[in-house]
Amino acid sequence: MDRLNAREFQITAARLREADAALVPLVRRNIRVATSPLAAAIRSSATEMLPKGGGLNNWVADSKISTTTSFAPKTAGVTIRMSNKSAATQAKRARARAAGSRYAGSASHDLQHINRGLVRHPLFGDRGHWYTTYVPKGFFDKPVNASRPAVAAACMAALREAAAIAGYK
Repeated sequence: MDRLNAREFQITAARLREADAALVPLVRRNIRVATSPLAAAIRSSATEMLPKGGGLNNWVADSKISTTTSFAPKTAGVTIRMSNKSAATQAKRARARAAGSRYAGSASHDLQHINRGLVRHPLFGDRGHWYTTYVPKGFFDKPVNASRPAVAAACMAALREAAAIAGYK
């Protein structure tokens, strides 16, 4: 969220907490809807930018993208996170281990490092020799920065709608 709108977000969020707790789920749902195109853009960016060999691009694109909305006085805002530690990923790794596979999925990749352009991997499965491969930077940052104004405006619109329902200007 842009710093210009952050203060307005905090003030409106505080008013909503005081006015009607039933409006909070409405705002969260509207913000999730507003950020869903961003999640699609991040997935598309990962598929296009990251290496296709070995399936890194698809693995990153399949990671969970979540939107968290906080209405706490000091931390009011919207956070978009990407994680590869979903329940589906953990279940897939457990099935692979149960089947006797030594390679039980690559759930150990660090998405922040991949976004910075670094992927660490063993040499042909030899976990005694690790190497760093450089990949294109910014699969996450580029779509987020490109859609920041639109997402911030949509989030503020969701808050203003709820504020209007609560009787605030």
